[in-house]
Amino acid sequence: MSIASPTNNSSVSSASVTVQGTVKDNLEVARVAYTLNSSAEKPLTITPGTTASYSFTLSLSAGSNSLQVNAYDPAGNKGSSILNITYTPPPNPPPPTSGSWWKPTPATPISWHWQLSQDFQVPRDVKPNVYVYDFDGEHATASTVKALKDWGTSQGKQVIAICYIDVGVYENYRSDVQKFVDAQNLLRQRTGDPNAKLWGNADVGWAGSYWLDVRQIDLLKPIMEARISSWCKDKGFDAVEPDETEVWNNNPGFPISMAQSHAYTQMIAGLAHQYGLSVGLKGNNGEAAALEPYHDWALTEQCFQYGECQNFVDSFIKNGKAVFNIEYSVSPNCTFANQKHINAARRDLNLVGPTASGYLYQPCMPDGSTAWP
Repeated sequence: MSIASPTNNSSVSSASVTVQGTVKDNLEVARVAYTLNSSAEKPLTITPGTTASYSFTLSLSAGSNSLQVNAYDPAGNKGSSILNITYTPPPNPPPPTSGSWWKPTPATPISWHWQLSQDFQVPRDVKPNVYVYDFDGEHATASTVKALKDWGTSQGKQVIAICYIDVGVYENYRSDVQKFVDAQNLLRQRTGDPNAKLWGNADVGWAGSYWLDVRQIDLLKPIMEARISSWCKDKGFDAVEPDETEVWNNNPGFPISMAQSHAYTQMIAGLAHQYGLSVGLKGNNGEAAALEPYHDWALTEQCFQYGECQNFVDSFIKNGKAVFNIEYSVSPNCTFANQKHINAARRDLNLVGPTASGYLYQPCMPDGSTAWP
């Protein structure tokens, strides 16, 4: 038996590939089936005879794929042909060189407020002399974003609203969970593996949160685009904070490489720009230089605690892009932060609102500062 196309050890740039071949048997080819990546065997439609042709279409996973076509005679004797195919998704477009979205610089201090544990409310959570706000996009309403911007106008200032969304984890409490379930079912259908998973190990410390298999860009991109469109753009936000993108080194339950994780992060940044929104690099402290060209600013947690702030100085600050830093268990080195023009502060771990119990805010530069020391 033979597989005519594609050829063994071939590389393709499309997830969809048509497989064609011919099987011959001196007695009769009774049936033909295939397995993909060790999935359950799936039958093919053929006309039994001494020669049988087959043609079918597969949906490949990014990376290496192993296809085995099995042919059986009436007695159940089996012959097999194995084909290895590598699917390399098209590269993400290069970083944009222009755009009218928000592009904060490190030239002057930027006072900002970050709130995730409570739904943001106006005027309750508005702070004097603070004109950049970062809060959850799903739970926000367009009226809240408008009220915040109207408040800024009343102060003679432009308010920037940053839309927080999770892009690297599946959260079982989000309103769009069915989209993830549907995507996982599609993954199972195309691989023939009833146990294939789109999300894997738990994101330790965050109940109901599980790492996504970000290699499956074609399945996840429509979900994330819908979030950016409906949760961020349609509500009037100016920018996106895409969280949990550092999947590859967080024990996700999948063999995800740094390059695959970066490809996903770059895709997310491209979506934000596609909708005319500014986008920040969240985390990825060790890969700031590689990902800086795709992002307009950076938000780093605990870079002082782990000695990683220089990575952002050498990439984002060097290229005229603002850096925001939050520390939780230690105070930032304000001398270093102010010298390097990093907007640094110590905050409470839950990032509650300014009127809530447990609120902690200790900035290196007082709110409203207009120049670095």
